[in-house]
Amino acid sequence: MGQINFSSKLKRGIFIVVTLIVIFATCSLSLGLFVHTESHIKANLITVTNEIITEKLRISDGLIKQKEVEDGHTLGVDLRAKDLSAIIIDKNGQILARYGIYRDLEGDELKIPLIESPYYNDEEIAEYGLFDTYTVPIKAKDEIFGVMKIVRKNNEIGMIKDTLGLVIVFVFPIAWLVAYYFSSVLVRRITRPLRNLVNHLESVDETAMQAIKDSPTMDYEVRVVTRSLNTLIEKLRDNLKRERQMTENISHEFKTPLTRIVSNMQVGKYKEAEKEILELGGNVDALLSLATWDNVKEKTDLSPTLLHLAKLIPENLKCEIQLSKHIWSAIPLTHAQIIWRNLIDNAIKHNKVKGSIYIVGKVKGDEWKIEIANTTSDYVEAEKVEQRKYKSASSKGYGIGMAIVSDMCRMHDLALSIDYEKNLVKTTIRGKSGI
Repeated sequence: MGQINFSSKLKRGIFIVVTLIVIFATCSLSLGLFVHTESHIKANLITVTNEIITEKLRISDGLIKQKEVEDGHTLGVDLRAKDLSAIIIDKNGQILARYGIYRDLEGDELKIPLIESPYYNDEEIAEYGLFDTYTVPIKAKDEIFGVMKIVRKNNEIGMIKDTLGLVIVFVFPIAWLVAYYFSSVLVRRITRPLRNLVNHLESVDETAMQAIKDSPTMDYEVRVVTRSLNTLIEKLRDNLKRERQMTENISHEFKTPLTRIVSNMQVGKYKEAEKEILELGGNVDALLSLATWDNVKEKTDLSPTLLHLAKLIPENLKCEIQLSKHIWSAIPLTHAQIIWRNLIDNAIKHNKVKGSIYIVGKVKGDEWKIEIANTTSDYVEAEKVEQRKYKSASSKGYGIGMAIVSDMCRMHDLALSIDYEKNLVKTTIRGKSGI
């Protein structure tokens, strides 16, 4: 069985989905961690700044001064302990104090304008990198006396890079391995009904055309496909059956005419042979119309046809004929010849030695009825005679000939009945007169 491309597509789809999920989860985790850390840092800087202003600084004579401490916890000590840097500037722009990196900075980095309200932002400081900064005015009774800026090294970007690197190096390979395993298992489970379906179709014998077993455990989509395929298989089976029957019909109908043609040619009866050949061509057309169920209409007088075919009855059989002068029907002549010839051939074949054949045809109103009966020494199951290739108890076959008669009767809406009683087989056909 060839590879089902659907499996490969499904596996690729699962890999793409897993990759997107891992990327989304990583980005969400990194972003969430970054936002949480930034919020925590901001809150911490605000708290530290408020503590410094309230506990370490005071306003005296309009100047910002540091409070005296007795425990040694000066402003510089507290900032170093918390890995913070700070700068304090008065309202005139004079630097009152600087700690950490601000001791080494000069120029524009030390210029901080007076502000009326605090603000928090990220700031790139030359030679030191990215910092979280919090700038707050120093007030007393709503009067601004200076400004203080506290900064902390921003490590979140590096943390995010490390997280992404960890994901790329470790998480992605693990996720892909897990995805490969589960995608293989999942694809096998999903495509199992399809693979079973393909296996069945590849193993179907064209002569048997078995239907696919429809199980309630199948997925809905697979059951829909299975039912559609079974419908198609049923149609193909019917077509094959019709083809075989048409082949059998042609073989059956050619056998006797060809035998007569050869016999007539051997004894120089060329006109009779020509008639048989023409009749054989008509039989071909009739059988083709039967195969395609082409119910053509043609006004035919059945009496002359029966009289002509009755001449085929051998002299050792007694033949009694009672026919109306005209029995008009809508059956094409070639179809009528096939029907009555098969019935007469069966009456001859299944008769007893020095037996009798009775041909009766009557017209009543717009309906006609024709009976062909023959004596027999065999027991005949009348209800089975129409079955294709039926054989009586003596192994004499009715089969194909009667099957052709039955099919043609159904095509032309004729009523066919077969009765057996006291060593007499009677076949009756009823139909409408005219076209």
